[in-house]
This record gives sequence, C-alpha cells and structure tokens, in this order.
Amino acid sequence: MNPIAYLLISLEITSVMLAIIFLIAWHNFGRHRYALIWSATFAVAAVQWVLNLGSKTFFSDYNVYWMIVSATSIITVSLALAGHRLRAGRRNPILVFIVAGVFVEAAIGFFTFVQPHNGLRTAIGPFYGATMIGLCAPAVLRFRARPLPSEWGAALVLGAFALCEAIAGIAILSGGAAGNPDATQLYLAVNFLSLPAAYIGSGLFTILILASDMSEATKRLAIIDPLTELLNRRGFNEAAERSFAATRRSGSPLSAVLADIDHFKSINDLHGHAGGDRALRAFAQCVREHARASDIAGRIGGEEFVLLLPDTTMREGAEIAERLRTATRALSIAGEPGTFGIRASFGVATLEAEDVDIESLLRRGDAALYQSKELGRDRVTATSRGVDRLAETDAVLTHSG
Repeated sequence: MNPIAYLLISLEITSVMLAIIFLIAWHNFGRHRYALIWSATFAVAAVQWVLNLGSKTFFSDYNVYWMIVSATSIITVSLALAGHRLRAGRRNPILVFIVAGVFVEAAIGFFTFVQPHNGLRTAIGPFYGATMIGLCAPAVLRFRARPLPSEWGAALVLGAFALCEAIAGIAILSGGAAGNPDATQLYLAVNFLSLPAAYIGSGLFTILILASDMSEATKRLAIIDPLTELLNRRGFNEAAERSFAATRRSGSPLSAVLADIDHFKSINDLHGHAGGDRALRAFAQCVREHARASDIAGRIGGEEFVLLLPDTTMREGAEIAERLRTATRALSIAGEPGTFGIRASFGVATLEAEDVDIESLLRRGDAALYQSKELGRDRVTATSRGVDRLAETDAVLTHSG
C-alpha cells in the first residue's frame, strides 16, 4: 500500500476517535454546544480523509473530487473557528461564514473549470484554512482573563497549524498556473509531514482545554454557594485572605459589612422553604448589584452574608451598607400566599493596625451586626477596636429604619 494511504488511514481513525470523544464530552459534561461543534468538526474531517483515500475509487473526474474535498475542508475549518468563538462567548456570524465559504468554493471552482490555474486552485483552500485556524488561537486565549497553560499550548499549536497551511499554499502557488515538480514536492512535503502533526496536536490540545474547563468548573463548584451563586464560606475565606495580604502590603483601608436577614425562620414558617430560598436569592442579587468589581461577596451561613470592601473606610462602608439596607426594604418577593418583603441588619468594621488576620476584622463586624439586632434590627451599626465600643457618632454612622 502507498505510504500516503497509511497516513490517511491514521488521520481517519484519529478524526473518528476525536469526533466520538467530543460527542461524549458534550453529552456527559454540561452539554456545551462548542463541544458538539468540535465533534462535528472532526466528523467532517473524517469524511474528508475518506474522500482523499478513495479518490480514485469514488470519482472518475478528478476535478469533481477536488471540489468536494475542498468543500469539506472549508466546512471543517469554519466549524473549528465557530466552536472556539462560541467557547469564548463570541457571537458566530453564521451568514458571514456561509458567504465566505461559498466565495472560497466558487473561487476554487473558477480556477478549476473556467480559468484553470493549478497554483491558485490548490492554494486558495490552504490560505482560507490558515486564516480560519489562525483566528482560533486568539479565541482560545480570550476565554478567561488569565489563560491556562493548556490554552497557551492550544493557541501555539493552532498558530503552528495555520503557519503550515500558509506555507503549503505558498509552496504550491510558486508553481504557477501549470505547476512544476519542485513546487508540488514541497507542497506534498508540508502537507504530509507537518500538517498531520499540527492537525492531531490541535485536536489533542482542544481536548486538554475542554478538560481544563471541566476542572475549573469543578473548582468553582467547591467555592460557590449553589443557591445564591455568591462565594461560600470556603471561597470567601480564600479570597479574603488574599485581600487582607494585599491590604497589609499597600497600607490601604479595608472594611467588612456583615449582614443577616431578619426573622428568617418566620419567612420559612410563613412562606415555606421555597419562599425562604427566593428571599436568599433576592438578597444575594441585591448584594451583587451594590458590590463593586473589587469587592468580595459571600454567603457564610444560612441567612448570613458578608461583603469585603477593599480601599474603603468605615464611613464609606457604613454608607454602602445603608444603601444595601434601603434596597433590601424595597424588595418584593413572590411567594405563597402572596408577595412579601424582607428586612436585614448590618454590622460594619474596618481593619486596624492591631489586626493580625482577617478574622479579627470579621469578629468586630459580627459584633456590630449583633448590636444591630439587639437595637431592634433593620439597621446599620459600625464598630471600632480603638474605642472598643459600638459607635453612633458622625465618624461612624448608625442607621435604622
């Protein structure tokens, strides 16, 4: 058997396996549409390798074979880019993809049937592939603010793949309209030496970034409260420790707002646990809306929440808590036997020089929260270690309903 046939068989088997792997990943791990698109990518590629392998068996006219194989190649690289763009949260301009693909296929047809030109009709496909695969690399890196090593690896391999496609196109184009043996030899050398490795490598790295996505999702589940989608106690503690260390290095202020939904047991008794869950979600949404990008919000108990405020003084923290208290009073929550409102109490504390860890700050905030409840709930109280008391002065505000 021709050595090229062995290579095509290897690529066919690899494509089928990758198509199945991505189909399983789509079915079992979140049903992300981009995994399904990648499965389709390698399924179409498998068809392409079969056509290449059986060109003499399936087609009596080489030009017809060339047009069909070119079409499968266009579809493959377009699907690959669509999958990476979808993963990155980018909209896929389907009409643009279709128009571009039809235009490229028409150009290949023109230089195959109307104005025969061996170099152009052969080079157009690789150049289009280089463009589409090249665009996959930045799409991979846009998925998260700090790309993972697997994403850098995938981007590099995709970039190498795009470069190989471009080199193959340049090689065959150098042979001109009639073509020449040297150009054809170089084109084949690039196609059958570097391109298969780049093709398989891009598939394997795509699997790796999919595995990384699942790993990161698992880590996220470990630190996120599923009901409110705020940080859970573990997640908050980890983030708070980092914020505490950064504050100590910079010398900037750091405040904490502790919050507790008032009479939460009565909410559960009157409106059921479903009503209680809706109340928790509504309050968590209220916290998110009042939190800045740098703030750290968490649910650290049943109806207990915390908002850590970097670069925030006690007065500023009390003002934020007061805005949150007012917004909480305005909530209207659907329930049985009807809509209901909620109230919440707040305690505010600011990091001081004597604090050796974040727990010292949170304990004072919790003490202020307890005082708010003692004073009648639905209020904001702030505390200071310096005077070892709960303050109701102009410097440290206390608000109530």
